Amino acid sequence: MASTFSGISTALSSLIAQRQALEVSGQNVANANTAGYTRQRADLQSVQALSAPSLFTTGSGSGVGTRVSSITRLGDVFLDARLRSETSSASFQAAQASTLNRLESTITEPADTGVAAHLQTFWAGWHDVSNSPDSTASRKVLLGDAAALVSQISAGYRSVQTQWSQMRVETDALVTEVNTTASAIADLNDQIRSITVSGGSANELIDQRSVFVTQLSGLVGATAREQ
Repeated sequence: MASTFSGISTALSSLIAQRQALEVSGQNVANANTAGYTRQRADLQSVQALSAPSLFTTGSGSGVGTRVSSITRLGDVFLDARLRSETSSASFQAAQASTLNRLESTITEPADTGVAAHLQTFWAGWHDVSNSPDSTASRKVLLGDAAALVSQISAGYRSVQTQWSQMRVETDALVTEVNTTASAIADLNDQIRSITVSGGSANELIDQRSVFVTQLSGLVGATAREQ
């Protein structure tokens, strides 16, 4: 016949396990709008009897309750990889579009004041000079057109050079950000490994690492693989 205290212990283990499961559910609800958070699930496991049943065993041989065996992170590695791939592609397209837009505004083409327009005026000036080689006015107009063309090309060169310098500064800042993010990922890897080896749950740290890896994908197109 099973002990009354055994039944109380079984009921108590159920209450404790269900309370832990509710805490996990509460964590999910509390972080419903938290960026990078992944839902978790409390996995319950039956607790086996204290001793194996035999001829002289007074217990029933049934289990003595339940417990939370683990807290599973409900992430999808394939969706995470797809997200990082799309983030990398979108960041590349955005950076390329931004650079080309700035270059287009620097060169000011096509426009009435761009290099192409000045070239057209310059060649038209040569046409006038060829038609009237003795005309002083035509030669002066040609010289003015040539000076305007050279000035426009020089201004475009200086603008592109300035943009290049700005890109170098942005690249240096990007390198710093990449190194900082990679260092944070390495630190999280050490913490996750230590907690996992000791039997603890590192789900929140794994979420943080996933956020950093996604950021790194957006910065340099990096990929990651869990081992």
